[in-house]
Amino acid sequence: MRFKNQEEVRTLEPITPNSVERFVKSALLRAGAVVEKPGYGLAEVLLPEELETELNQEEMLLAFDYEVAQETPGSIFVTPGSSLLDSMARLAKSYGRFTSHYWPGIEVNMPGNLEQKISDTVDYLYCRTPQITGSWAAENIYYSFNFLCTFFSSEKTEEVFSAVVNGYSGLHCSDFEKQWEKIIPLEAPEYELGQVEIRSLQDLYRAACEYVRPQVQQKARIFQEQQGKLGERELVRTSRYYEETLRELEKKISATDDASKRLRIEKQMEATRADWKRREEDITARYQVEAEVRLDHIVAYHVPCIFVRLKMQHKKETLQHTLLFNVLTRKFEPPSCSRCGRAVRQLLPDSRGGLICPVHEG
Repeated sequence: MRFKNQEEVRTLEPITPNSVERFVKSALLRAGAVVEKPGYGLAEVLLPEELETELNQEEMLLAFDYEVAQETPGSIFVTPGSSLLDSMARLAKSYGRFTSHYWPGIEVNMPGNLEQKISDTVDYLYCRTPQITGSWAAENIYYSFNFLCTFFSSEKTEEVFSAVVNGYSGLHCSDFEKQWEKIIPLEAPEYELGQVEIRSLQDLYRAACEYVRPQVQQKARIFQEQQGKLGERELVRTSRYYEETLRELEKKISATDDASKRLRIEKQMEATRADWKRREEDITARYQVEAEVRLDHIVAYHVPCIFVRLKMQHKKETLQHTLLFNVLTRKFEPPSCSRCGRAVRQLLPDSRGGLICPVHEG
């Protein structure tokens, strides 16, 4: 599967049906709402001011399953054709390809017990215990790349896959959006901080593609199996029909001595076999799966982060390393290997003065 920025990408693998719940949740979060999941098929929503006016309410309890809606008084059932889903569709269309949200906090406090938090994040092999030599706060940007996947077969289905990438490190952040759901972001920053150097958007886009690729392929295989079973059932029904037709024609040939009549029946049988073959080819083609994957939109999350500079001793060599503390997740983010670029929990010095993961040792 190939990904190209803002272009269609085709493959022969499929996906499961799109979730109304996921779409509504994504649209609300992008608008700055706070969304929590109290139970199966439910979503509690605290709306931002701009949506309060449009939807004429401050809070909503949404239900995405009919039985759940029936059992939950005060809930709004969201289903294709409902007015709320139409509103969410208009809301999603009103956004451009790029949206920015800002961290609502003003103060950026240094976390306590730094040494223990660092030790819990990364183990520096063959080095003495690292020492903290400095720290500073700066704004980092986390980019959420949202890919719209459309799968075509006997039916059409769509789903959005997202990947959040740290603009500073270029690494995927698995729990970022889950934590972001708990806050109400701002449209402009209330803090005054310089911005850390961000990697190119193209490099971050490639990292997002690599993360999304296996997810799409995994769900694609499920859909491919479903379509394959449907196609097999239709092929069986078709075979039964044509086999019965040919048997009837064979009986007619056996029952006649008229040469001209036998010739006509033989031509009928020949035409039936050709029609059978065309029918099988049509069925096989109809249940083949084709996918189009394109970058739908990007959300930039501006978050103050704390950068901690470390110094460690390896034999006679002194090494420097910087770790990033995310104020949203309240954790240090795993660093990357200087050779393969992957997030790791262990690092060791290499012959070039860098820090690499144990996979490359020796």
